[in-house]
Amino acid sequence: MDNMWVVFGAVFVAVFAGFLLVGLWRAHRISRHCKRVVALHGQGRYVEAEIACRAMLTSQERVWIVSPVCVQILRGNLAAALLDQGRYVEAEIECRTALTQELPTRGNVRRLSTLNLHNNLAFALLGQGRYAEAEAQSRTALEWKRQWNITDPSAMMLHINLAAALVDQDKHVEAEAECRQVIQQHEAGSDATHPVALLMHINLAGALHGQGKDVEAEALCLDAQKRLEEVFGARHPYTLLGRSNLAEALQGQGRHVEAEAECRAVLILQEEVVGSRHPDTLVSRHRLAEALHGQGRHVEAETECQAVLTLREDVLGKDHPKTLETRALLQRMEEARAAQGAAEA
Repeated sequence: MDNMWVVFGAVFVAVFAGFLLVGLWRAHRISRHCKRVVALHGQGRYVEAEIACRAMLTSQERVWIVSPVCVQILRGNLAAALLDQGRYVEAEIECRTALTQELPTRGNVRRLSTLNLHNNLAFALLGQGRYAEAEAQSRTALEWKRQWNITDPSAMMLHINLAAALVDQDKHVEAEAECRQVIQQHEAGSDATHPVALLMHINLAGALHGQGKDVEAEALCLDAQKRLEEVFGARHPYTLLGRSNLAEALQGQGRHVEAEAECRAVLILQEEVVGSRHPDTLVSRHRLAEALHGQGRHVEAETECQAVLTLREDVLGKDHPKTLETRALLQRMEEARAAQGAAEA
């Protein structure tokens, strides 16, 4: 009998040790995967990041004991890769699928994973033009961040989406305050080149432009551009987005020729890096149409605007706020041309 208990105990210890080793091995694989995805994301290689995430998820599905936390982390990374490709609906589905899992909220890993998913969900809502929902989503997640006392820099991304949602709803004063608060926090911690701080500069430029503070927005964009190039590189989508905001600031000052030149330079790179149908590319093309219109080159401006409208209807949908913005611009152009024709007659 004593021998039987000894054997039973040895088997139990062996099984427990096996589970522990499997858990450690899986954690190591997930850690390596996350580092690789972060590296790909930092280089703007979003399609490769998506492929890596899907491969890792498939491998997890083949494991007979699946870790819900691991799957949640992987789905969050996949959603981020989809978002940066402008595939907002797919990203929303990934986020909501992961968030349906009932996971305990104890432990920083689980909490950070949950906040990351809610952050990505807010981004997905933003991309679909559901700005009020994105704002509410961001505020809810930020309240959890406060309650859980999360100080990890990655959780600061929640502030970026909140600021963007405020800008898109024309709440520019609130957006400016949100941006400046986060930027000051990073600068106080000698972390002014952190991606969150740099992306907040982009949002702040948009908030300033919305208030007609285009000279200040231009200076901010020029400063941010140098830092973005140092951290991400000249061809990274974030750097190009900052340059597109610079064109907007120039346009706001009536410097249409300079705005056109900046838009064209950015578009060459955006079409190479993220593609001609990416939402960021269409933002730059919309701004190019505005710059052409500002120079009185009505035929060119209308041609460009019509092309952007067609693409936005196809990519974002006919009722998306960005689509409506381009449609309204085209209408203003047509009315201005008609008025000019009438005056000349």
